Amino acid sequence: MNRIIALLFLSLTIAISGCATVDSAKSDLGKGTSQYFKNSYNDVWNAALKSLGTLDISVSSSDKSTGTIIASKGVSAFSWGERIALRLTSDGSDQTRVEVVSNRAVDINVTATDWTQEIFKNIGAQLSSTSGSPTALRGQAVP
Repeated sequence: MNRIIALLFLSLTIAISGCATVDSAKSDLGKGTSQYFKNSYNDVWNAALKSLGTLDISVSSSDKSTGTIIASKGVSAFSWGERIALRLTSDGSDQTRVEVVSNRAVDINVTATDWTQEIFKNIGAQLSSTSGSPTALRGQAVP
């Protein structure tokens, strides 16, 4: 019996130590993947929030002044969930950069979804439905 309890305790400790928090996704901003959209900051901000809702990703916090959106996807049949952060920036023109970080909630969860491309695709679809034209300019990996 003691051996089973010790094994359960060890398993729980390993699982907890490998968990990503929403803050860990936010701290990884600057290391994510970016895509540029040929739309105003306000239009892309609104499209990003709608996109997350469409994907059933829960927004924990959003700050339009810093361009930061923190979100998470809950547990499913194939995943322990994901932690997601977005950062939007604009150079003042009608071009907005969106960076996405998508982390597994548990490091050992090999079936977790990387939501990055799906988020970009949905932002583009949201923008296309309002402007009627393709919006994505280019994508780039951010070192």
